[in-house]
Amino acid sequence: MNNYELEYQIIPKLVDDFKYGVDFELLFSHPCLRIMTAAGFELDDGLDFPFDDLKFESTEGENYKQILITFLEPDHEPEALYGLIIKYEGKLPVYFTLEKTSSDKSCYICNPKVDIHLNLGLYRDIHTKEDFIRKVHELIECKPEL
Repeated sequence: MNNYELEYQIIPKLVDDFKYGVDFELLFSHPCLRIMTAAGFELDDGLDFPFDDLKFESTEGENYKQILITFLEPDHEPEALYGLIIKYEGKLPVYFTLEKTSSDKSCYICNPKVDIHLNLGLYRDIHTKEDFIRKVHELIECKPEL
């Protein structure tokens, strides 16, 4: 398994499973274990990945919970720097990525799903993980369909 498979196949499938009744708290309490389990079920070499090198930061806001995933350093486009899974109260969980571009001055925010990879725009004002999180929350406010 490689970065791309994890970022754009395994995690979108895992988030999709939570839309069908799996308790989001299971992911929130043990994100690495859940992602490893999903990878093991989905791919023959799913556990042949340096999961210990991923970083998970879980936080709660007034009306949401989120998990920020810091991925391995991207080798090339369109691998992601970060992933963010957000669950607002009364809404289904949503997954976003911050993708590397050929320029160090810009990046893409995407909304990978099981069957489609939605590009939500090219951004030049995202320089930190905090910028990424802020921008995703802004996108969710502006686009309720997310």
